[in-house]
Amino acid sequence: MMSGRSFQNYLSLTMIQAANAVLPLIIFPIVLSRFGSEEYTRIVVSEAILLLVVAAVLYSFDLVGVRAIVQSDHRTDKTWLSALFFDVLITRVLIFCAVMAVLLPGIWAVRPALLPYALGWVLVPLSYAIQPNWFYQAHERNLPLAVVSFVSRAFLLIYVVLMMPDTLGAVWIPAIIGAAFISGAVASLMYCIVAYGLVFTRPPLVRIMHYLWTGKEIFLSNFSVSFYRDSNVLIMEMLSLRSELIALYSLAEKFIKVVQAACRPLNQLFYPRVMLVAKSVAHPSVAYLSALVPLVWPQLAALTCIWMLIVAGAVIVFDPMLLGLTPDAYRTLLGALMGMGIATYFGVCNFMLGAAGLNAVGYNKTFLSLVLGTGILSLTVNVILISVLGFWGAVIAFGMSEGILLCLILGTFLNNGWFGKLARLMRRDGLSR
Repeated sequence: MMSGRSFQNYLSLTMIQAANAVLPLIIFPIVLSRFGSEEYTRIVVSEAILLLVVAAVLYSFDLVGVRAIVQSDHRTDKTWLSALFFDVLITRVLIFCAVMAVLLPGIWAVRPALLPYALGWVLVPLSYAIQPNWFYQAHERNLPLAVVSFVSRAFLLIYVVLMMPDTLGAVWIPAIIGAAFISGAVASLMYCIVAYGLVFTRPPLVRIMHYLWTGKEIFLSNFSVSFYRDSNVLIMEMLSLRSELIALYSLAEKFIKVVQAACRPLNQLFYPRVMLVAKSVAHPSVAYLSALVPLVWPQLAALTCIWMLIVAGAVIVFDPMLLGLTPDAYRTLLGALMGMGIATYFGVCNFMLGAAGLNAVGYNKTFLSLVLGTGILSLTVNVILISVLGFWGAVIAFGMSEGILLCLILGTFLNNGWFGKLARLMRRDGLSR
């Protein structure tokens, strides 16, 4: 049973994810219907590029920052909290500036037609750089962040659905979405500083470099996961698939992300509990896996309920015209969702057992090598599948990547049988950390 505080925290996390996930599910079909598949493809391809920047600016702090506070005896010390808070904030902003200095000229040189759209999307990774989700999560006080996120996204939804002028060009859509994200981020940042009495402290360069160095394994693993999860749209565009197929795949991917976002509050709710379990664990083992499994089953059960509701809605009440799709295109979309849905189950397990479980006991390098190996293998297979099977190759590749990673993670815990042999082949450091 959840305590009252845990239940409020879960509802708050759910509100945050709902605001972030349901919003594109409503807005992007409107954009597709209004501007057509050609403009829509430019919007989602530039979005896919900038989503990789989000993985860069988050770096490892969503895990390391939470762990630092949860496992520290200084969590009520304002001086210590202020130093940690502004260390993370400034480091993220510096990463954002460095990436943008390279990425935007690169887009201009390679695909100049995408640059106006990318400039609008820049606000999204900037919002993730300054929004202290990790700080709220570590203190298990997510209600202020939830309110700010919900209100900013609600204003965006009202504008797009009811107030957006007919003369507005598609190039402005990323900037409008980005404005909602950055306004919510600024508000949550200001509230956090005031509510916790944080005082600005400038981190020395040596401390910034320390964070970058010690968090590199988690960052590289997170970036690799983001790359193989979000790269199919880019691969489809580079292989010159029809814009109509890219648009359908993008819609299916956004539906999947809504489901993943619905599960993320439970991920975040159970993550501090993984940290507590890991306090008495030295290395991955069957016993450690057994201790983590009870934290995974409730999330898989909730995920199944979510999918049952989606299937019932799609079959019984949903009208494909709401998405601006023909009946044939709608059936193709449903088929893609069925094929890609398995990835949501693998994803829950991968986060709890890998990103949380292995990193919590210091196996950062091991997890990194597993993810990098999965990323390289998946990227190669994805290109082959999409080249041969087109749209359906992308659907198959989406779920396959998560399944490969889960097998390797389980192999690290079990360390025997073919799971363990395959995991050891993918690890650069054998059984060491």
